[in-house]
Amino acid sequence: MALRTVVLGAGHVARSLLSLLCRNEVADHLQVLGVADRSGAVLDLRRPQLRELAARKAAGQSLRTQAAAGIGRFHSWDAPRLIAEVRPDLVIDLTPSRPDDPGSRHLRIALEQGADVVTANKQPLAWRYSELTGLARRHGRVLAFGATVGGAAPVIDLVRYGAWADQVVGLRGVLNGSSSLAADLVAAHPRIGWEGAIAQLRPQGVLEEDWRLDLHGGDLAAKGAILANVLGAPGHTPLDIRTLPITDLSPSEVAGAAETGHVVRYVLAIGEGHASVSPQVLPKTHALATTGAMAAVEVATALLGPLTLHGTGAGAAPTAGALLADLAQVVAFRQGRSVPPEGWGASAARPPSVSPSVRRGPPLLVPPATRKGQRPALSVRPVE
Repeated sequence: MALRTVVLGAGHVARSLLSLLCRNEVADHLQVLGVADRSGAVLDLRRPQLRELAARKAAGQSLRTQAAAGIGRFHSWDAPRLIAEVRPDLVIDLTPSRPDDPGSRHLRIALEQGADVVTANKQPLAWRYSELTGLARRHGRVLAFGATVGGAAPVIDLVRYGAWADQVVGLRGVLNGSSSLAADLVAAHPRIGWEGAIAQLRPQGVLEEDWRLDLHGGDLAAKGAILANVLGAPGHTPLDIRTLPITDLSPSEVAGAAETGHVVRYVLAIGEGHASVSPQVLPKTHALATTGAMAAVEVATALLGPLTLHGTGAGAAPTAGALLADLAQVVAFRQGRSVPPEGWGASAARPPSVSPSVRRGPPLLVPPATRKGQRPALSVRPVE
């Protein structure tokens, strides 16, 4: 039986996903009942209409106008009202990431009403990881968030299963492809500066709605908080991760690094009791010296040494691909063909072969102090 599904958000990622669903077998197990954005929602959609809806939205046509042209039926509902009225089996959350509005309300409503959730929205997980995964667990629902970190590179899975199978002792990653693209533009054309790079990248849908999330560290801090929680350091939020803007480097410094065979990359580092986000100057031969929008993460383990993963990290298509992978896992779980990964929330018997390992030695991260006290100082370590 197909999962009754609603999609929250109609931006670049949502449009890319809707186009993929028109030609992917995962969609055979989904019934997309409606798509919503800030203006409202269209319901009663047919599968062949999903691609047309995405194309018209990309051309600037509102959902209301599309409904008037025969694509669905328009309702002036916000996300919580849509979930309450439709009572879907599955909610795909592709709403914009905004630190001032973590967007966890509609996720809580979806889980409480018995819907599974697949999300690419980092902020709810970054700020309320334990609350949301605990809520999913209590209601026996799935909360899948592999698309929140790394784009097409399955970083969450690598970290999660690495933590189960071995002791993870550290992590370093270039996990914001937008900042890499901006740095490369500034390196090649220092006269345009960071402002010029932003102006060129924004129309491509590569940057967040608020570009400061990409270039001032908010995006990476959110990803770092999610990874810290997945690694077994509950309670971490973006406030516990020290961030330095990549724009603190002047265009001449970025160009100068390129002239000496180096690249500037925005690096998230977790380990040895600290977590930080900072611009780093790396040799072009370094494992984290990614090309273009590629993501790279190096996970240091006690037994296996470093595990390195590369994949396309920025843009709508890679994120849509990651969402499709999460959707496939949700379908497999609901059909009884898999168990939910740790952190998904839903309860199931876990095979002994993937039981979480017992950590020994010092903690990967110093637990955050209570909000009334002082957090431990976080140092910024250069990538060697």
